[in-house]
Amino acid sequence: MKAVCRSRNSAIKSLDDYIAKTGIGCNWEKPQLVEIRPYKPPRSLEQNARMHSMFRQLANFTGYSESEIKDYCKSEVGPHKVIAIDQVKDVPKGTSEYSKLEASDMIEHLYRIGAEVGCVFTDGED
Repeated sequence: MKAVCRSRNSAIKSLDDYIAKTGIGCNWEKPQLVEIRPYKPPRSLEQNARMHSMFRQLANFTGYSESEIKDYCKSEVGPHKVIAIDQVKDVPKGTSEYSKLEASDMIEHLYRIGAEVGCVFTDGED
């Protein structure tokens, strides 16, 4: 189970307090992983819609599939994550995992690619 604490509540002084207040119910008999990292707001629905509209428009303009354009852009500029199963691999994150900043970077990259190939993006549906 993944728990995200976004509270700046001064009453929460420890992880135990947080667990008690949220009721996430960890089983302390088994090893647990606690990850503390800076919070990055997720990409907005508007950013998601814009990115996918731009992927579609660029695909229609270039003749590549939307999936090919998306994969190309994710490998070029998108954030990556490391996955280790039988070997360590660096793979692009899915756009659903993007933060607001990462989504903004992707949209800017799409505008650059569009300018380079002569594709003018429209704001409406394709």
